[in-house]
Amino acid sequence: YPDDLLTAWSAPMEKQRHNAASYDSFRSYFDLLHSTIKQHSIQPENTYNIDKKGF
Repeated sequence: YPDDLLTAWSAPMEKQRHNAASYDSFRSYFDLLHSTIKQHSIQPENTYNIDKKGF
């Protein structure tokens, strides 16, 4: 797999983001995500990861 692997550097998390992150906020997000997926019967093959750069 040498053509598929690469080395990348990550940037440190911004202090404001770090301070806003908590177990409760993550738990609330994933509870809402789970209920939305269930409510709309979204299948795993129709779930995508999107970040600031797009697909």
